[in-house]
Amino acid sequence: MRFTIAASRARHIGNKGVRMGRRLMLTLTMILVAFPTGSTFAQQPPDNEAVKAASKAFYSALSVLDDGSAIRGAQDFTAQDSRCRACDYGIATFNVPHRFVASSLYTLPFGKGQRMMNHGGIVNQVAGGWQLSVIATAQNGQALNTGSWDSPGTGFSVSNRLNCVAGVDPVYANPNSHGWFNPAAFTNTVIPLFGNCARNNLVGPKQVNFDLSAIKDFRVTEKQALQLRVEMFNAPNHVELGNPATGWGSSNVLPQATFGTITATRASMRQIQFALKYNF
Repeated sequence: MRFTIAASRARHIGNKGVRMGRRLMLTLTMILVAFPTGSTFAQQPPDNEAVKAASKAFYSALSVLDDGSAIRGAQDFTAQDSRCRACDYGIATFNVPHRFVASSLYTLPFGKGQRMMNHGGIVNQVAGGWQLSVIATAQNGQALNTGSWDSPGTGFSVSNRLNCVAGVDPVYANPNSHGWFNPAAFTNTVIPLFGNCARNNLVGPKQVNFDLSAIKDFRVTEKQALQLRVEMFNAPNHVELGNPATGWGSSNVLPQATFGTITATRASMRQIQFALKYNF
């Protein structure tokens, strides 16, 4: 387990010269590794005989605060108000509060030298030597900024944020791709004012993904084998929503039709690939 607190003050070189930035980062990392009793996994590369099951889990809790995550980033191209750097102090664009990754490798107990179907010949060629692997990932959504228009006349419309309406939840009670953020929680800015929404005050949808693979070794000789791999990415084939649109779109009172909606996915549909590898 590792716990880290770091604070820094760094110079950022932008198109308007040197500007100062502040960053506060809190990190909690836990790595858990489990092997069966008597396994030689830690001493040598795994094979069907030595490793019956192995699993590893990684969890991190990360909180990053700054006043500018990227000089040329899409959301942090420039400060909203160059006269008030403190007004941009908030959640970093790359902040992911919680991330969990777990992987597991398991050798099926069938075939020669295993607890079940301990035979050679055809039985072992069909049922023996199979391994199953799972990688599971779960994490919070990405920090998002609201976007207005250049009502203050700074020349950087991408940096101006919307006004947040007090007491109105910006996220719908049952968010979906057709409506994630509630337009009633925001109003557009007017000349010559900046928006009052905090920087990166919104969070996109979470990410949950499972990748599976099946591996089969066909022994040719003691030191040679033909390996068949079947791998599935996004194995459950569930939809992983992308980020909702957070730009108002114009100087109009009403937002563009896509505001708060999701028009893309974070990951593609299930992909299955087959591979053959000869080990010698």
